[in-house]
Amino acid sequence: MIYMDWAILFICVLLLINKATREGAFIFISAKVIYSLFIIDTSATFYYSLTAALNLISGMFLQYKYKIAAICAFVLVPVNVLGFYLWVNYYSPDLYNVISGIIIIIQLIAISMRLLTHGSSRDNNQHPLAFLHGFNSNKACDTMCKTASSKKQ
Repeated sequence: MIYMDWAILFICVLLLINKATREGAFIFISAKVIYSLFIIDTSATFYYSLTAALNLISGMFLQYKYKIAAICAFVLVPVNVLGFYLWVNYYSPDLYNVISGIIIIIQLIAISMRLLTHGSSRDNNQHPLAFLHGFNSNKACDTMCKTASSKKQ
């Protein structure tokens, strides 16, 4: 689980570079830092309740720009209730760990999906496939019509 946390943190730091994913990655990293510094070493009663509260707060911040990531954060609240139930009844927390890990990965993918719609460039306004291929319709129109309406580079 520790290696997965480091991999997720590394991916979030990479997502801070792009303007489209910067806000979501910052919220995700902030929640992860609060979790690591203040919540991880508490007793189980406080652990599950504080983690659920942190997921609720991060979901409220994410809901305006990143709907799917916010839904994942809200889904983590009942998952923490499940984890508390497993702890009270002396079951292994493996089910809680797997479910929360999968939801966190889905949340990270939902934040990074903005890279596909905006491309990896900051000033890209084209469709992603047209941007990757370097297609410019003005050049094709100039060739066909023998005009000079496109910008000369």
